[in-house]
Amino acid sequence: MDKSPFGAFTLFNSLQNINMKNIIFLSKKLSKKKLIAFSILFLFISLSNLITPFLSSFIVSQYVEGQLVENIRNLILIFSIQIIFLVFRFFYEYKKSKFLFYTDFNLKSNFLSVLQEKTLTFSLTKRTGEVQYRMFNDIATMIRGIETFYINTPSVLLTLLIVIIIVARISFLILIFSIIMIIVLVIQFIYFQSPLKKSFEETKKLEQDLVGEMNEHFDRIEIIQLYNKESSSLISFDLKFGDLIAKYLKQKKINLLGVSFSSIIVQVWLIGITVISMVLLSTGDISLGQFVLLSQMVYFLPTSIGSLLNTVWEYQDCSVSIQRFKTFMEDSQLNEGDVKIYSIDSITFENVEVILNSHTISPEINLSVEKGDFVLIKGENGAGKSSLIRILSKLLPLECGNIHINHIDLNKVEKRSLRERLSVATQTSYIFQNSLEENVFLSDGNNNIYMKMKQILSIDDKLTQKNVRVLSGGERQKINLMRAFVRDKEIMILDEPFSGLDQQSIENLLEYLAATKNNKIYFVVTHDNYFDQLANKIIQL
Repeated sequence: MDKSPFGAFTLFNSLQNINMKNIIFLSKKLSKKKLIAFSILFLFISLSNLITPFLSSFIVSQYVEGQLVENIRNLILIFSIQIIFLVFRFFYEYKKSKFLFYTDFNLKSNFLSVLQEKTLTFSLTKRTGEVQYRMFNDIATMIRGIETFYINTPSVLLTLLIVIIIVARISFLILIFSIIMIIVLVIQFIYFQSPLKKSFEETKKLEQDLVGEMNEHFDRIEIIQLYNKESSSLISFDLKFGDLIAKYLKQKKINLLGVSFSSIIVQVWLIGITVISMVLLSTGDISLGQFVLLSQMVYFLPTSIGSLLNTVWEYQDCSVSIQRFKTFMEDSQLNEGDVKIYSIDSITFENVEVILNSHTISPEINLSVEKGDFVLIKGENGAGKSSLIRILSKLLPLECGNIHINHIDLNKVEKRSLRERLSVATQTSYIFQNSLEENVFLSDGNNNIYMKMKQILSIDDKLTQKNVRVLSGGERQKINLMRAFVRDKEIMILDEPFSGLDQQSIENLLEYLAATKNNKIYFVVTHDNYFDQLANKIIQL
C-alpha cells in the first residue's frame, strides 16, 4: 500500500539544492496523483471560505434596501451550500490526516528497513534512543513540510491573489496600506532569516542531546533506587542536563522572538485595515455592505501573508531536518565491497589500529590467522577489543592498517558474503520477543548442534517455554551463545562468552570448544583465564 508522497523532495531539492540520489527509496514512493488531488481539494475549500464575506455583505445590503424578506430563499440556499462545504471540509480533513498518517508511517518503516541494510559508523558513539528520536522527529518535520509546500501553499497564494483583486476594486487606499505592511514583513523576514535558521539547527541538536542524557539517566535507575535517590532531580545527577536545558530555553526564546515579530506586524495590519475601513464608511466612500465585505475579506490578506511567512519559517526548520536526514544516511554507509567470498582460509592483520572518534585506542596489531587457530583478544576496558571484532565483521570502518581475508582487502570484500562465514555471540545478549527456538535460529542453523547445546547449557523444556521477557541474565546469555554455535560457521567470534554463566555450563563449553577448534578460527574477547589452554595466539590490547 503506497501512500507516501515523497515527491515533495523534488520541491525541496530546488529550494535547498540538496542531492537526494543516495536516498533511493524516497523517490520510489512518489504519489503525485494524491498530492495533486489534495491540493485541488484544499484550493476548493479555501475558495469556499470566501463565500461568508459575500453572504454577510449581501444580507446587510438587502436589509438596508428593505429586500431581505423577498430574498429569503436565496439566503437559505447560500446557507445550505455553506453547510455542505463545512461537511465536505470535515471529510477532506479526515482523508488528509489519514493520508499523512500513512505517509509518516511508511517513511519511518522504510527508514528502519533501509537502516537494517546499512553499516552504521555511530554504533559506539550514538545511543539508539537519540538516533530514533532524531530521525523520527526529522521525518515528522518533513511530513509537515510536504503538507505545507505541496498542499497548502499553492491554494493560499491563489486565494491571496483573488482577495487582493477584490480589495483593490473596493478601496485602493487599503491596498496601498497592505502593500506597505507586506514590505515591512519581508524586511523583517530578511533580517531574521539567517539567525533563525541557525537557531533551528541548534534547537534540534539540543533536543537530541537532551534525549541522550535522559536515556543515560534511565540506565542508572537501578542504582538510584538502591540508594534511595528516587526523589532527587535529574539535574542533581547530571550537571550537563541543567546546562542543556538552559541552552535549549535560550534557543526557544530566539525562535519565539523571530515568529512573534511577524505576528505583531500582522496585528498592526489588521488594526490599520479596520481603522481605514471605518473612516471610509464615515466619509461615504464605501457602502455599509461594502464595509461588511471589506471587514471580513481583508482578514484574508494578513492571515494569508502571515501563513506564507510562517511557511518560510517552517521551511527553515524543514530544510534543517532534510539536511540532517541526508547527512545521516550518507555518513552511515561504509565501504560495502563487491568481492564475494565463499570460504575463509586465512586472515591477516597488518599495522591495524583501532580508532574511535579520531582517537587511537589500541596498539598496532600484526597477526596472521589460519584455520585451527584459537585467538584470544585481551585488554583493559576501553582498549578496543569489541571494536576490533566489529571492524572484522564490517560493523565499523577500518581507518588504520590493513586486514586481508584470503589475501583480499577487507574493504573490497562484500559484507553479506563475509557475514555468511561468521558466527557471532555479541557482548550484549540481544533477545527478540519470540520463542527460544526463533531466537536461536535467527538465520540458518544446525539442528543437531541445537540439541547438543541444550545439553551443554542445561536448557530444559521449562526454559524453552519460558517467556523471553522474564529471562535472567544468564539465561539470555545461553540463548546468545546457542545462536552463534547453531549457526556453525568457519569463523566463530565470542565476545565475553562466559558472562553470567554457571560453572558447569562453562566447563561443558570449554570441552566443546576444544573438540571443534581444529576446523574453525576462533576469536574470543575475554578477561578470563579459562581459554589460556585452548589459545595458540593472543592479541593484547
